[in-house]
Amino acid sequence: DFSVRTMGLTGLGALGVAFGNVLAMDSPAARDPGAFHWGSTLWHEIAHAFTLGMTRHRIPRWLTEGISVREERRSRPGWGEPVSFAFLQAFHQDMLLPMARIDAGFVRPSYPGQVGVSYQHGSVAVELIERDWGDATLRRMLDAYRAGHGTEAVFRDVLGTGLDAFDRRLDAYVRERYAAGLAAAASLTGSGDAPHPGVVSTAGAGGGIEARLAAADDAPDSFGAQLAAGTALFEAGRLAEAGPYLERALELYPEFVGPGSPYALLAAVRTEQGDLAGAATLLRRLTALDESALEANLTLAGVLTELGDRAGAADALERAVFIYPYDADPHRRLAELAAELGRPALEVRERRAILALDPVDRAGALYDLAVAQRRAGDPAAARRTVMSALEIAPSFAAAQELLLELAGGGG
Repeated sequence: DFSVRTMGLTGLGALGVAFGNVLAMDSPAARDPGAFHWGSTLWHEIAHAFTLGMTRHRIPRWLTEGISVREERRSRPGWGEPVSFAFLQAFHQDMLLPMARIDAGFVRPSYPGQVGVSYQHGSVAVELIERDWGDATLRRMLDAYRAGHGTEAVFRDVLGTGLDAFDRRLDAYVRERYAAGLAAAASLTGSGDAPHPGVVSTAGAGGGIEARLAAADDAPDSFGAQLAAGTALFEAGRLAEAGPYLERALELYPEFVGPGSPYALLAAVRTEQGDLAGAATLLRRLTALDESALEANLTLAGVLTELGDRAGAADALERAVFIYPYDADPHRRLAELAAELGRPALEVRERRAILALDPVDRAGALYDLAVAQRRAGDPAAARRTVMSALEIAPSFAAAQELLLELAGGGG
């Protein structure tokens, strides 16, 4: 439906589209839970509205996408994705387009996944401009595009550099900033492989478990070999043996997240060993890097609750509901934690969310919201809400008692 409403055809792979001041995006229910982070997607599209408006739609694709991807990472802790493995593969194989032709990667891709690589390419270019020229220079670039200047003129007049010189500078920046990721890409990428936007496979790392172990022992600095050995041992149920290999994989490439990440596997190992604090540390690192790690956030909330860290558990649940808001249980857990932590505004928000999900016990949900509203210092709203609960269930004793307390000024 989103694809048809956006461009009149099915098959659009994007999550959101900005038409200047008009934004369209997938509902969080349009994809499987954990498939994307709707909060940062909306933030990405809002950033487009600003950069398109500031330039009268003259901004090139690479810059508007680069700024939007960068803004996702800057918006809130845990939002936005780290530089993708596909981008690192493309860089390793010298498959990035020069700045003079970077927009072709968005509109005329030559290999699967190049559009996603181009998003990342643009964001890394923005990172470099911010680091070496500052935020004010980015705004001057937008002004220059608004005035109708082309990219070559903008780089020459605003940055004081040519496109070829910027390409060389960007090359050096990526090699320095993402050295660990590039080494990991080299260990998992064959010479003829195209950059792949999805899950990194370790299937080609050698036959059975013993072969993988031998390969890992022979190459202690190979991320691919360490991950393959650790994953094979984990899948075989040999968790204690898997731990050291997974730890080494994390040392070599700590920003690798998504399906197959050693963080999640190693956290499961620590949990099995009874080391909940160790599992929590790993899950915190994972959820700080992977904005769509729904299950990891829910697991982390449970672990932190067991450890007595209610504030940390609430933060994990807050991240979870920005990934997938249609499951009532995380909202309920977050509302309960908010009440315990003395955060009435958050409790009211979460009780409203539960009500919006049309619970079976609607009267009970209304009563819980009324209690939260009273705690938040809004007795008038609490009275209206509890009366709605009594319209559904007139003999609801707790709701009757609450209404009497509110009517008598006892709220």
